[in-house]
Amino acid sequence: GLSVEKVETANYKFNYIVKIDNETYEYVGERIEDKELFTFNGGEYYKDNDEYYKKGLSSWVKVDSPYKYREFLDFKQINEIFAEATSVSKTEFDSGEISYLFKIASASISKSIDGTDIDIDDIPNELNFVSNNEGELYKIELDLSSYGKYKNICKEKFNIVLNYSDFGEVSEIVNPID
Repeated sequence: GLSVEKVETANYKFNYIVKIDNETYEYVGERIEDKELFTFNGGEYYKDNDEYYKKGLSSWVKVDSPYKYREFLDFKQINEIFAEATSVSKTEFDSGEISYLFKIASASISKSIDGTDIDIDDIPNELNFVSNNEGELYKIELDLSSYGKYKNICKEKFNIVLNYSDFGEVSEIVNPID
C-alpha cells in the first residue's frame, strides 16, 4: 500500500510547482513540522506556523503568504479536500514506483474548501499519488483544470506538482529573524 507517514511527519525537502495557464510559480525549500525555509521568485522566505517573513536587505520583514493556492500545497488539507475522491487506477512501474490515480468533481472540492454547494456537471479533476520503490509517497500531481475554470483561476490549465525528498534529513531550521 501507499505510505504517507514520511510526508505527515513533515521533515523533508520540497519542490512545489503551481502552473496556471502559461504562468509557473515554483517553491523550493525545506520543512520541519511548522517551520519552513524556502525560495520563491528570487526571494528568501521563512515560515513559522502561519506567519511568513521575507528576507530584506538588512532584516526579515513580515509578509503575506507567497504561496499561491496554499490549500493545495499542504498535505493535511489535500487529504481533507480529496477525501471524496474516487480511485481510477493503479500503475506499477519497473522502477518500483507506483502511481495511484484518483478523480474528483469540482463540486466536491468547492464544498470542502469554502462550504459552497454548486450544481455543476463537469470533467472530473485528477489527483495522482506516486510512491517510490519503498512504497513511500514522494510526489503528488493535481490536475485541477476543471475546478480552476469554474473558479476563474485559469482559462485552460491549473496544475500543481508537489515533490518531497530527503525525508528525516533536515536537521534543523534556525529562526533567521533573531
